[in-house]
Amino acid sequence: MPSQGGGNDNATGSDAGDAAGGGASSRGAGDGASRSGNSGANNNNNNRRGRRNNNRNGGGNNRSNTRFEGRCEDLKGFIYDLSQDGNSDQFIKTTKELEKYVGRTNTKYTGDFTEAVKNLDLDMPVEPAEPAEDASQFAVERWKLALRKYEDKQQAYSDFLAGLYSTVLCQCSEALEDRLESHEDFPAANQDGIALLAIIKQLTCTFEESRKATDELCGLEEKFYPMRHWKTPRPDYEHCPD
Repeated sequence: MPSQGGGNDNATGSDAGDAAGGGASSRGAGDGASRSGNSGANNNNNNRRGRRNNNRNGGGNNRSNTRFEGRCEDLKGFIYDLSQDGNSDQFIKTTKELEKYVGRTNTKYTGDFTEAVKNLDLDMPVEPAEPAEDASQFAVERWKLALRKYEDKQQAYSDFLAGLYSTVLCQCSEALEDRLESHEDFPAANQDGIALLAIIKQLTCTFEESRKATDELCGLEEKFYPMRHWKTPRPDYEHCPD
Protein backbone atom coordinates (compact mmCIF):
# COMPACT_ATOMS: atom_id res chain seq x y z
CA MET A 1 0.00 0.00 0.00
CA PRO A 2 2.65 2.58 0.82
CA SER A 3 4.40 1.79 -2.40
CA GLN A 4 1.22 2.50 -4.41
CA GLY A 5 0.70 5.82 -2.65
CA GLY A 6 4.30 6.71 -3.31
CA GLY A 7 3.83 5.87 -6.98
CA ASN A 8 0.73 8.07 -7.19
CA ASP A 9 2.59 10.85 -5.48
CA ASN A 10 5.38 10.54 -7.99
CA ALA A 11 2.90 10.59 -10.87
CA THR A 12 1.16 13.59 -9.41
CA GLY A 13 4.46 15.37 -8.97
CA SER A 14 5.43 14.53 -12.55
CA ASP A 15 2.12 15.81 -13.87
CA ALA A 16 2.52 19.02 -11.89
CA GLY A 17 6.03 19.46 -13.25
CA ASP A 18 4.79 18.94 -16.79
CA ALA A 19 2.03 21.45 -16.25
CA ALA A 20 4.44 23.97 -14.81
CA GLY A 21 6.84 23.40 -17.69
CA GLY A 22 4.01 23.79 -20.21
CA GLY A 23 2.94 27.01 -18.57
CA ALA A 24 6.47 28.33 -18.64
CA SER A 25 6.75 27.33 -22.30
CA SER A 26 3.47 29.07 -23.05
CA ARG A 27 4.63 32.18 -21.24
CA GLY A 28 7.95 32.01 -23.12
CA ALA A 29 6.18 31.63 -26.45
CA GLY A 30 3.82 34.48 -25.59
CA ASP A 31 6.70 36.70 -24.57
CA GLY A 32 8.54 35.80 -27.76
CA ALA A 33 5.49 36.56 -29.87
CA SER A 34 5.01 39.84 -28.03
CA ARG A 35 8.63 40.80 -28.58
CA SER A 36 8.36 39.77 -32.23
CA GLY A 37 5.20 41.86 -32.63
CA ASN A 38 6.82 44.86 -30.97
CA SER A 39 9.88 44.47 -33.17
CA GLY A 40 7.72 44.29 -36.29
CA ALA A 41 5.79 47.37 -35.23
CA ASN A 42 9.00 49.24 -34.57
CA ASN A 43 10.33 48.24 -37.98
CA ASN A 44 7.13 49.46 -39.65
CA ASN A 45 7.34 52.74 -37.79
CA ASN A 46 10.97 53.14 -38.80
CA ASN A 47 10.09 52.39 -42.41
CA ARG A 48 7.30 54.97 -42.38
CA ARG A 49 9.58 57.56 -40.82
CA GLY A 50 12.22 56.76 -43.40
CA ARG A 51 9.75 57.21 -46.25
CA ARG A 52 8.57 60.52 -44.83
CA ASN A 53 12.14 61.73 -44.51
CA ASN A 54 12.91 60.63 -48.04
CA ASN A 55 9.84 62.44 -49.31
CA ARG A 56 10.77 65.60 -47.47
CA ASN A 57 14.38 65.47 -48.54
CA GLY A 58 13.72 64.38 -52.09
CA GLY A 59 10.65 66.47 -52.81
CA GLY A 60 12.69 69.28 -54.31
CA ASN A 61 14.64 66.87 -56.48
CA ASN A 62 11.45 65.32 -57.79
CA ARG A 63 10.11 68.73 -58.69
CA SER A 64 13.36 69.71 -60.39
CA ASN A 65 13.28 66.53 -62.47
CA THR A 66 9.97 67.61 -63.99
CA ARG A 67 11.52 70.82 -65.39
CA PHE A 68 10.92 70.97 -69.13
CA GLU A 69 14.09 70.16 -71.09
CA GLY A 70 12.61 69.53 -74.51
CA ARG A 71 11.38 66.40 -76.25
CA CYS A 72 14.31 65.93 -78.64
CA GLU A 73 17.06 63.90 -76.97
CA ASP A 74 19.80 65.44 -79.12
CA LEU A 75 18.74 68.93 -77.92
CA LYS A 76 17.98 68.09 -74.31
CA GLY A 77 18.20 71.18 -72.11
CA PHE A 78 18.03 73.62 -75.04
CA ILE A 79 14.50 74.98 -75.13
CA TYR A 80 12.36 77.94 -76.15
CA ASP A 81 10.35 79.39 -73.29
CA LEU A 82 8.49 82.47 -72.03
CA SER A 83 8.26 81.80 -68.32
CA GLN A 84 11.64 83.06 -67.09
CA ASP A 85 14.08 85.95 -67.40
CA GLY A 86 16.63 86.01 -70.19
CA ASN A 87 14.33 84.60 -72.86
CA SER A 88 16.17 86.41 -75.66
CA ASP A 89 19.51 85.02 -74.46
CA GLN A 90 17.95 81.59 -74.24
CA PHE A 91 16.67 81.94 -77.81
CA ILE A 92 20.18 82.70 -79.06
CA LYS A 93 21.71 79.82 -77.11
CA THR A 94 19.13 77.27 -78.25
CA THR A 95 19.24 78.42 -81.86
CA LYS A 96 23.02 78.08 -81.96
CA GLU A 97 22.71 74.51 -80.70
CA LEU A 98 19.93 73.91 -83.23
CA GLU A 99 22.27 75.11 -85.98
CA LYS A 100 24.85 72.50 -84.92
CA TYR A 101 22.14 69.83 -84.81
CA VAL A 102 21.07 70.71 -88.37
CA GLY A 103 24.68 70.44 -89.52
CA ARG A 104 24.99 66.97 -87.97
CA THR A 105 21.74 65.58 -89.31
CA ASN A 106 21.76 66.92 -92.89
CA THR A 107 24.40 65.59 -95.25
CA LYS A 108 23.02 67.40 -98.31
CA TYR A 109 22.79 71.19 -98.66
CA THR A 110 24.28 71.40 -95.18
CA GLY A 111 25.68 74.89 -95.64
CA ASP A 112 22.40 76.27 -96.95
CA PHE A 113 20.43 74.80 -94.06
CA THR A 114 22.76 75.89 -91.26
CA GLU A 115 22.88 79.41 -92.66
CA ALA A 116 19.10 79.40 -92.85
CA VAL A 117 18.83 78.62 -89.12
CA LYS A 118 21.45 81.23 -88.30
CA ASN A 119 19.86 84.02 -90.37
CA LEU A 120 16.24 82.83 -90.13
CA ASP A 121 15.96 82.94 -93.89
CA LEU A 122 16.08 80.30 -96.60
CA ASP A 123 15.98 81.14 -100.29
CA MET A 124 13.96 78.45 -102.01
CA PRO A 125 15.24 77.05 -105.34
CA VAL A 126 14.19 78.86 -108.49
CA GLU A 127 12.65 76.87 -111.30
CA PRO A 128 14.67 77.08 -114.53
CA ALA A 129 13.04 78.89 -117.43
CA GLU A 130 11.77 76.82 -120.30
CA PRO A 131 13.80 76.94 -123.49
CA ALA A 132 12.55 78.82 -126.51
CA GLU A 133 10.57 77.02 -129.19
CA ASP A 134 13.46 77.20 -131.62
CA ALA A 135 16.04 76.05 -129.03
CA SER A 136 18.50 73.38 -130.02
CA GLN A 137 18.21 69.81 -128.84
CA PHE A 138 21.24 70.37 -126.62
CA ALA A 139 19.54 73.35 -124.92
CA VAL A 140 16.40 71.31 -124.34
CA GLU A 141 18.31 68.43 -122.76
CA ARG A 142 20.22 70.88 -120.61
CA TRP A 143 16.94 72.39 -119.43
CA LYS A 144 15.56 68.94 -118.56
CA LEU A 145 18.62 68.20 -116.47
CA ALA A 146 18.31 71.54 -114.64
CA LEU A 147 14.63 70.89 -114.05
CA ARG A 148 15.34 67.52 -112.42
CA LYS A 149 17.95 69.12 -110.17
CA TYR A 150 15.49 71.85 -109.25
CA GLU A 151 12.79 69.35 -108.33
CA ASP A 152 15.20 67.32 -106.20
CA LYS A 153 16.43 70.45 -104.42
CA GLN A 154 12.93 71.76 -103.95
CA GLN A 155 11.91 68.48 -102.30
CA ALA A 156 14.99 68.47 -100.06
CA TYR A 157 14.32 72.04 -98.93
CA SER A 158 10.67 71.27 -98.21
CA ASP A 159 11.61 68.17 -96.22
CA PHE A 160 14.16 70.19 -94.24
CA LEU A 161 11.65 72.91 -93.36
CA ALA A 162 9.06 70.34 -92.26
CA GLY A 163 11.57 68.42 -90.15
CA LEU A 164 12.86 71.63 -88.59
CA TYR A 165 9.30 72.65 -87.78
CA SER A 166 8.70 69.46 -85.80
CA THR A 167 12.08 69.71 -84.02
CA VAL A 168 11.53 73.31 -82.95
CA LEU A 169 8.03 72.57 -81.64
CA CYS A 170 9.48 69.71 -79.59
CA GLN A 171 11.68 72.23 -77.79
CA CYS A 172 8.89 74.72 -77.04
CA SER A 173 7.41 74.88 -73.54
CA GLU A 174 3.66 74.72 -72.99
CA ALA A 175 3.54 78.45 -72.20
CA LEU A 176 5.18 79.26 -75.51
CA GLU A 177 3.01 76.81 -77.44
CA ASP A 178 -0.09 78.56 -76.12
CA ARG A 179 1.24 81.91 -77.31
CA LEU A 180 2.20 80.46 -80.68
CA GLU A 181 -1.24 79.03 -81.30
CA SER A 182 -2.81 82.44 -80.71
CA HIS A 183 -0.33 84.26 -83.00
CA GLU A 184 -1.81 85.46 -86.27
CA ASP A 185 1.13 84.21 -88.36
CA PHE A 186 1.25 80.74 -86.82
CA PRO A 187 -1.11 79.01 -89.32
CA ALA A 188 0.95 80.27 -92.27
CA ALA A 189 4.12 78.90 -90.65
CA ASN A 190 2.84 75.33 -90.70
CA GLN A 191 5.61 72.91 -91.79
CA ASP A 192 8.03 75.83 -92.10
CA GLY A 193 10.64 75.70 -89.35
CA ILE A 194 12.32 78.96 -90.35
CA ALA A 195 9.04 80.88 -90.21
CA LEU A 196 8.30 79.28 -86.84
CA LEU A 197 11.67 80.38 -85.47
CA ALA A 198 10.98 83.93 -86.63
CA ILE A 199 7.70 83.98 -84.68
CA ILE A 200 9.40 82.56 -81.58
CA LYS A 201 12.09 85.22 -81.77
CA GLN A 202 9.45 87.91 -82.01
CA LEU A 203 7.51 86.54 -79.04
CA THR A 204 10.49 85.98 -76.75
CA CYS A 205 12.10 89.35 -77.43
CA THR A 206 8.80 91.26 -77.17
CA PHE A 207 7.90 89.45 -73.96
CA GLU A 208 11.24 90.26 -72.36
CA GLU A 209 11.17 93.89 -73.51
CA SER A 210 7.69 94.40 -72.07
CA ARG A 211 8.76 92.71 -68.86
CA LYS A 212 11.79 94.97 -68.55
CA ALA A 213 9.62 98.01 -69.22
CA THR A 214 7.23 96.93 -66.47
CA ASP A 215 10.12 96.43 -64.04
CA GLU A 216 11.51 99.86 -64.89
CA LEU A 217 8.09 101.43 -64.36
CA CYS A 218 7.76 99.76 -60.97
CA GLY A 219 11.23 101.01 -60.05
CA LEU A 220 10.32 104.57 -61.00
CA GLU A 221 7.15 104.38 -58.94
CA GLU A 222 9.12 103.16 -55.92
CA LYS A 223 11.45 106.13 -56.29
CA PHE A 224 8.68 108.62 -57.00
CA TYR A 225 6.35 107.91 -54.09
CA PRO A 226 8.95 108.45 -51.31
CA MET A 227 9.98 111.75 -52.95
CA ARG A 228 6.38 112.81 -53.23
CA HIS A 229 5.76 111.98 -49.60
CA TRP A 230 8.90 113.90 -48.56
CA LYS A 231 7.96 117.01 -50.54
CA THR A 232 4.38 117.17 -49.25
CA PRO A 233 4.22 120.28 -47.02
CA ARG A 234 3.34 119.66 -43.42
CA PRO A 235 0.66 121.78 -41.77
CA ASP A 236 1.91 124.72 -39.68
CA TYR A 237 0.40 123.94 -36.33
CA GLU A 238 1.98 127.02 -34.73
CA HIS A 239 -0.29 129.41 -36.70
CA CYS A 240 -3.46 127.44 -36.30
CA PRO A 241 -6.28 129.35 -34.63
CA ASP A 242 -7.06 128.37 -31.08
